Amino acid sequence: MTQDRNPLVERYLARFRDGLKGARSDEREEFVREIESHIAEGVARGEQAGAVLYRLGPAERLAKAYRAELTLRSRGGIWVWRFLAVLGLVVTASIPSMIIVPLLLAMGLGFLAGGVAAIVWASIPALDASFYGISNDALGRFLGALTGLGLFVSGALLLWVLYLYVLLLIRAMRGALSVGG
Repeated sequence: MTQDRNPLVERYLARFRDGLKGARSDEREEFVREIESHIAEGVARGEQAGAVLYRLGPAERLAKAYRAELTLRSRGGIWVWRFLAVLGLVVTASIPSMIIVPLLLAMGLGFLAGGVAAIVWASIPALDASFYGISNDALGRFLGALTGLGLFVSGALLLWVLYLYVLLLIRAMRGALSVGG
């Protein structure tokens, strides 16, 4: 490959490879080959190697995107820990994410907990239903349980939106590969 002799490309690939530490060596080399191939395609189209690298973005950021994808695809370990690890990578990628991710996480978990609490509260007959201004205790408990179910579903939806947001950020971080390619 022509870009193998280009010191700019070599430095970029070395930083990219360093950013992939923690990944298995076969995965790391596969990703490096993918980036090398992308650079070679750009150069073959007549682009300068520097322009291709600029379009890819900083090697460290690109490596973060690959690590995040690896973590999400991983089948080992507890999925919650994998997801939280990816959240950590994503939050450090952008300032809006530093606000959006914790907000969605807190709201989702809060709504889930509130929903469970409301359902439990409504299922205990000794607790009154005066919150709804209803004298019929059974109807009040039913409305309390319905409110709890709504909160629980809302919390689950917020966590799902958080998951989709993280996937969107990962794709955006890797999106540089498809620009002009």
